[in-house]
Amino acid sequence: MQLNVDTSFWTRYRIDNENPDLDPGFTFPQAVNPPGGIKNRTAIPRNDADIGTSTPGNLTDHLKAIAFTAGFHFAFIEQGGSSLYPSLAQRVTDPEVLRILLSIGPTETQHFQTWQDKAGNATPLTDIDPVTGSSVTFLDLTTNQPQSLQANLIMPEPTPFLSRKFPICSIIRPTNTKGAAMGALRAYCGRTFHRPDE
Repeated sequence: MQLNVDTSFWTRYRIDNENPDLDPGFTFPQAVNPPGGIKNRTAIPRNDADIGTSTPGNLTDHLKAIAFTAGFHFAFIEQGGSSLYPSLAQRVTDPEVLRILLSIGPTETQHFQTWQDKAGNATPLTDIDPVTGSSVTFLDLTTNQPQSLQANLIMPEPTPFLSRKFPICSIIRPTNTKGAAMGALRAYCGRTFHRPDE
């Protein structure tokens, strides 16, 4: 399995002066492996070799990298849902469809907050995947980081909303309705989720 994970969601929710709805051209930095994020990694052990000599309480860096990749991947997926449901809710006209979107969206946000918190517990390491040759470096996000990388900021930092003339506030972002569904599809497909032998 080869997986790409865009970790820019991490800084998107911590940078307080940029909003993808107001600044669609702004590139939010990656939290892992800048500038490209996590590339060509597995988030599930493929075989016994990926587990290696790991024992409970004494995991190899390779197995940790697999787990950390999974944590950031889950947070990436849930962040997409956190934005997708409010974006789509603004366009629906049927009350039952609106009820569905408004019922699922907050759950996605809770999942995002949980997985973002778990991903922030990654310990610093660099690992080279023995199958893909891809390198990944996880930083210690718990100490000595700028605000845009701090692990303990699991609530969205306030940012400009609707217009820069209004005070900043804490929001889900992006929530622009234009291209919301296609944007979600592009992000989902951009993960290149396939096995190496395919």
